[in-house]
Amino acid sequence: MARGSKANIIISARRDSSTSKVFKDTQNDLERIGRLAGSLANRMKSSMAKSGNAISKTSNIAKKSSSVISSSMTKSSKHAKDFGKTSERMATTFEKGSKKIGFNVTFIAWHLRFLGQQMTRVSQQFQRAVMDWIVVGAELQERFVGLSASAALYGLDAIEAREAAEDLARKGLVPLTTAMSAYNNILLTGAFTTKQATTFFERYLDVASIIAGTQDEMAKSLEFFTESLLRGTMVLGTDVTARAIWNVTNQRVNAELGTQLTKLSALQRTQQVAKTLMEDFSAVAGVHAVRMSLIGASLTRVDTASQELKTSLAIGLWPAITLVSDTLIDFLNGLRDIVKFLGPVFPAIILVNVGLITLIGTMFVIIGVSLSWAKVIQFTTASLTVQQLAMLNTIRTAGVLSKSVLVLRLAFQGLIFVLRRFLPFLILQAEPQIVLLQDHRQRPALQV
Repeated sequence: MARGSKANIIISARRDSSTSKVFKDTQNDLERIGRLAGSLANRMKSSMAKSGNAISKTSNIAKKSSSVISSSMTKSSKHAKDFGKTSERMATTFEKGSKKIGFNVTFIAWHLRFLGQQMTRVSQQFQRAVMDWIVVGAELQERFVGLSASAALYGLDAIEAREAAEDLARKGLVPLTTAMSAYNNILLTGAFTTKQATTFFERYLDVASIIAGTQDEMAKSLEFFTESLLRGTMVLGTDVTARAIWNVTNQRVNAELGTQLTKLSALQRTQQVAKTLMEDFSAVAGVHAVRMSLIGASLTRVDTASQELKTSLAIGLWPAITLVSDTLIDFLNGLRDIVKFLGPVFPAIILVNVGLITLIGTMFVIIGVSLSWAKVIQFTTASLTVQQLAMLNTIRTAGVLSKSVLVLRLAFQGLIFVLRRFLPFLILQAEPQIVLLQDHRQRPALQV
């Protein structure tokens, strides 16, 4: 029993000794784990501090990058806007300049064309006026020559006859050409002097003022009747005034002389007609003065003054007309001699000239079309230049945006690089402590 108790005591002592040893080991392990935990905590603290510093640096870098990027984007946007405004001003200035230049060129061209047309019209009108002077002057000159010959034939003064015709025309009843023609016809009959012829015309115009409708009909009637007296017949005559006076005179001549007016001489016919006007139509004497106060007479007087002026101008131009006509005659005679000399070669020369003129005309047309196309191309180029400036502005804006995106990408890549650099370090620093903790967890539990 004693032996058993002693054995139990020994066993118990051994158990106590083993238990104390286990507790001691456990205490030592706990102390080691505490130290490892403290060391891990310090290392984690140091790593976290370094990570915080790295993250803070990364944040500062990101802030600086974002500030730089924002400033760059602001400056880029400002530059893009300035460039857009500059491009727009350049395009506007270029467009205004091109329009102004084109307008000035077009204005000068049209101005020169207008001046050319006006000068051409003035020259043409002047040429027509000169030709009218020459034609009227030549006609009056020819009538005056005929009147002078008629007056000289019967011993009358030609100047007096011309002045009488001019005075009759200035009354406004007949034109100057008609008055000269009437005086020429009536003086050729040999029945009157110049003054008697004037009285005859006034009496005839008295009758015509009643029968004839217009001023123009009066003038035509007077010229036609004097021609009929000189000719001795009124064949195909339809004038009412002339026919009425002729019929009255013919009836009276037939009753008194037993003959017809056509059988009488020009002198006798004229005298018989004058008797009819003085006796049978005496009641209408002086009626022509009423016609002289009408508008038609005023217009006729204006026409008479114009004819006298044209005659004076034509007489003034007579030496120049003679010189030009002589030169033109010599030139035409020279051309005639050249044509005769050339003979069959002349048609070939004409053909060559026609061909050259046609070729030159075609070349001018082609040049004109080319210039027109050049104008169109110039306008198109100007429009495309404006579009290109706008496109360049767009491209530069896109470039600024691309640059900003690139800066953001570089900042993001820098942040990723910092994280990749410090995270493995933190993991390596924490890995031994994590392994020890895992080993401690895997150790067998304390057995009591």
